[in-house]
Amino acid sequence: MNAQHWRVLFVFVLALGWMGLIFYLSSQSEPYRGTPAQDRAGQDLVSYVGHIAEFGILAFLLRWAFAMLRLGRWSYPVALLFTMLFAVGDEFHQSFTPGRTSSSSDVGLDAIGAFGGLAVSAAMGLIFFIPLLRWRNRRSGKGLPSVREAPL
Repeated sequence: MNAQHWRVLFVFVLALGWMGLIFYLSSQSEPYRGTPAQDRAGQDLVSYVGHIAEFGILAFLLRWAFAMLRLGRWSYPVALLFTMLFAVGDEFHQSFTPGRTSSSSDVGLDAIGAFGGLAVSAAMGLIFFIPLLRWRNRRSGKGLPSVREAPL
C-alpha cells in the first residue's frame, strides 16, 4: 500500500470510529434518570446540540473520505446519504434501548447537522485547499486544478 492508500484508510477509520462513538452514546439507557424536571429543558438543549454536532462531524468525515476516493462533487450526496442512513439506523437502534425512544425529530436534527458538516467541508475546500492546490500546481507547472481535485 502506498501513502495515499494509508491516508484514505485512516480517514475511513476515523469515520468508523466516530460512528462507533455515536452508537455507544445512543446505547446508554435512561440518560435523564434522577434529574429534576426543571433541568430537563437544559438537557434537551444539550441533546439537540449533541445530535447536530455528532452528525455534522460524521458527514464531514465521510465527505473527506469519499473525496479522497476521487468522487469529486459526488462525495457530497454520497456522504449525506450514508450519514442519513446511519441516523435512521441509530434511531431504530434507540427504539430497542431501555429508557430511550426513537424520534423522527432527532433524524431531522441529524439532517441539519449533516448539512452543516458538509457546508463546513465545502467552505474549507474553497478557502484552504483549492488555493493551496493552485499554488502548488503553479510552482510545478501543471496549471490550475479543477474543483474536483480538491481533497476536501
